[in-house]
Amino acid sequence: MPTEEPVEVHAVTRKALTSAIKVIARADDSSGVIGDACRRLLALHPRTAAAASTPPGRLVDWMIAFQFDVDYFELDSKQCADL
Repeated sequence: MPTEEPVEVHAVTRKALTSAIKVIARADDSSGVIGDACRRLLALHPRTAAAASTPPGRLVDWMIAFQFDVDYFELDSKQCADL
């Protein structure tokens, strides 16, 4: 049984993703560790958004803004389509 509120978990996931994206933009990720963490957070984001009952419009707005700001990761819209 989850011990945290879904809205809070989603907010933490989003903050972690934002921080990881800032780090990878400035760090040497030749080992791929930071990129892997970013990809895992990107996969987690739609699931936490669904659990938090994030309105689809807000999620789409976030996805568009993210894709314009970050050109080295591609969002998988199929993950969100099933939510």
